Amino acid sequence: MNPNPFSIRNFMLLGGFMAMQAGYINTILFLEFGLPVSQMTGIMSRLSESMYHTDWALGFKGLLVLIGFILGALVSGLVIGDRESPQDRRFALGMTLLSASLFISAWLASQMHLATLFTTAFACGLQNALTAKYRGLQMRTTHVTGIVTDLGVYMARMIKGQGWPWQAWLLITLVSTFLVGGIFGIIMFANWHGASLLIPALACIPIAIAWFRLALKNQSPFRR
Repeated sequence: MNPNPFSIRNFMLLGGFMAMQAGYINTILFLEFGLPVSQMTGIMSRLSESMYHTDWALGFKGLLVLIGFILGALVSGLVIGDRESPQDRRFALGMTLLSASLFISAWLASQMHLATLFTTAFACGLQNALTAKYRGLQMRTTHVTGIVTDLGVYMARMIKGQGWPWQAWLLITLVSTFLVGGIFGIIMFANWHGASLLIPALACIPIAIAWFRLALKNQSPFRR
């Protein structure tokens, strides 16, 4: 029996927030620059397209996204490391860096600067790695391909009579919130354009503060 029933619930809330934020950011950047920044499959296809057509402008944009995402994950690895769950003030630092990168992105996006592709991809890579592991589950909050694949596997297990675990509900939460975040991003971009990135930047601040306070008290909500 799980000694702390709130740990899974809180992790699902955090994962849902992260996925919604990724869907929101990805949609806004797609609308403004025509490129996704939260998943690299589409970027690799665009890089292939740019090489075939010798479209160096498109290739440069794709490289900005790819490099930014990798560097974001690298920074997360340096800050958090390979941890099963974020349980100390390092996660608060990661959320602070995420907020800062999104504030910079909002300013750049308001100028329609190409560097927005780099900074938002950096933010997505950073957040994707912040909550990558929990109790053996590989959780990705910035793209849904792996999530949908895993969900299909859990559905097959359910058909075989192996039950429907909490991990499957987490995957449904991630897919649903990513979709909702994208819809919200469309609405906000229509009114605020690039400045709409201020919303996720501000949303990260209370989470970072709350986590830092919990870390000071040595009372992580994800303690096993």
